Amino acid sequence: MIPIEEFYADPRIVENLNACINCGVCTALCPAADYYDYEPRYVERVVLSHDPVALEELMSSDYIWYCGQCMSCKARCPRENAPGVVISALRYWSQKTGLFAKSKMGRNQVIIKQTIGQNLYDFGYCSYASCSFKVLFLRGVEPSSPDPKAVMVSIAFNPQKKPTLPNNIPSRPISTYSQANHYLQGQY
Repeated sequence: MIPIEEFYADPRIVENLNACINCGVCTALCPAADYYDYEPRYVERVVLSHDPVALEELMSSDYIWYCGQCMSCKARCPRENAPGVVISALRYWSQKTGLFAKSKMGRNQVIIKQTIGQNLYDFGYCSYASCSFKVLFLRGVEPSSPDPKAVMVSIAFNPQKKPTLPNNIPSRPISTYSQANHYLQGQY
């Protein structure tokens, strides 16, 4: 159950629901509305209705996860509302109350959040290109060659395995072609 008093006391809700006049400008400018059956003004309408059943249904659906948080809705609203900020609060409360689990897109967000958090903890990067390495040998150099410039590290995704590198290969991931070329030329 949603704690209604706490929800409506959230500053993101209080400051971004300035008597919506249902003009539709937010929906007209919304990039997500081009791709989904989605209207930011519908979200505002549900939140303004103070209906706990409709609010719970909204937080349990994929609807609040369609928003890309671009805030184009705020820039043009004649009442200076920000449906994107309200949606951010809805996502927070959906996760806090566990309603996100009823939505496929909500569950996906949690997986992304956990992956990014784990990558930050393990590697110091929010998106880490790889956790295991495949070694490609250039110019016909044998794998036993001690020359690190003959080796280019290519990335393959394996979240269960932490990277281990030989001493002669840089500890930073080489994730782009230009980085590999700089490494091979000794500029890395």
